[in-house]
Order: sequence, then structure tokens, then C-alpha cells
Amino acid sequence: MPDAQPIISHLNELLTRRTAWAETGDDPASGLSCYGLVRYVYQRLGVCLPLTPEAAETYFLAVQDAPQPFDVLCVDFSPFSFQRHLAVLLEPPRGYHCARATNGLARFSLLDGAWRRLKRRHFRYWLFVQETERPC
Repeated sequence: MPDAQPIISHLNELLTRRTAWAETGDDPASGLSCYGLVRYVYQRLGVCLPLTPEAAETYFLAVQDAPQPFDVLCVDFSPFSFQRHLAVLLEPPRGYHCARATNGLARFSLLDGAWRRLKRRHFRYWLFVQETERPC
């Protein structure tokens, strides 16, 4: 498993710069979407994910065990909305997400009220499960 601390330090630096939300962004300079943040974090690990979350689904496995660093959360906002939101855990139960509602990059904890109540699923990058080399 890669060391999360360098990425946590980098994302904390981006927080101080107020990295903005962008509907399809994957570059902190121009803004990040929720999946853009996931892509950005994995890119810093040397892992190239596809352009869309739908195409990336084959790279991840649903898991039921305790959250681990680099797990991706998929939050379902139904019945209020049909939208999904993605976030990445780096220091479980804490992680990062990027959303319009937070006006950009933000930290969260699974122990916080909203995150605790939301219906969510955890996904783990399959090469971390198999402990083999990462592509890219």
C-alpha cells in the first residue's frame, strides 16, 4: 500500500489555495470535480484512471471491510437526488472530496453527521487488493 502522507500534505496545501470545484475538472489549477479529485490523487500515485467514473468502475472492487487509505467512496443522495458523489479516503475515517456545495476541495470525516448518515459504498483499487505493480 502506498504512503498516503505525501498526498495528504499536498492536498492540505491545495486547501490553503482554495482549490475550486469544476464540473469536469481534474487539474487543481482550473478546478476539480469529485471524480477529477479521485483521478488526481491516483495520478500522484502513478496510476492513470480513465476519463469517466463509469469507465473506471472496472478498476475497483466493492469492499465491505474496514476502510483503508485510497478507498473511493461512492455516496448516493437518493431519494433527494439521482446524483452520486465520489470521495477518497486517505486517513480513514478522514478523506477529501470536491463539490459545488463545499465550493471546492474539502476534508471530511465518516464520523461527521452528514457523512455518517449518507448511504455509501467503498471501492478499492484492484491492484492494491492483488498487491501487484501499478500501471502508468
